[in-house]
Amino acid sequence: MKEIQNETTKEKLVRLLLTILNWGYDVEVYDDDLYAKVKKRLKLHNEYDTIRMRCCIDLIEDTENAILHICEYGLEKFNYKSNNLGEKYLKLYGILNAVYLQMSCIIELYEILNVPNKYDVTTHFKA
Repeated sequence: MKEIQNETTKEKLVRLLLTILNWGYDVEVYDDDLYAKVKKRLKLHNEYDTIRMRCCIDLIEDTENAILHICEYGLEKFNYKSNNLGEKYLKLYGILNAVYLQMSCIIELYEILNVPNKYDVTTHFKA
């Protein structure tokens, strides 16, 4: 695991949100009582908002790993003897999809947590 000093902003966000949900990396017990407590504490409206929130957190975390990998290695293959254009397209569309999914998850978190100015964030992302 990366050292905390080298974390990206999104990785810090994920760690913070997991802490807020009381689902830190070491906790492996997920029960209905925990969902109810978190829902009450965060003043969430819908029954499944805690699960939606956890899904967004996981998706941000997974896509951030993909983005960091592309930033480090680029679209090129590790085996430079073959110039496989299909693999490059797959990586390119994968990274574009990862960015799009992250934007969607952040907007979803704004909605779940009733954060104001969701429209401003959506407009900023689209720009």
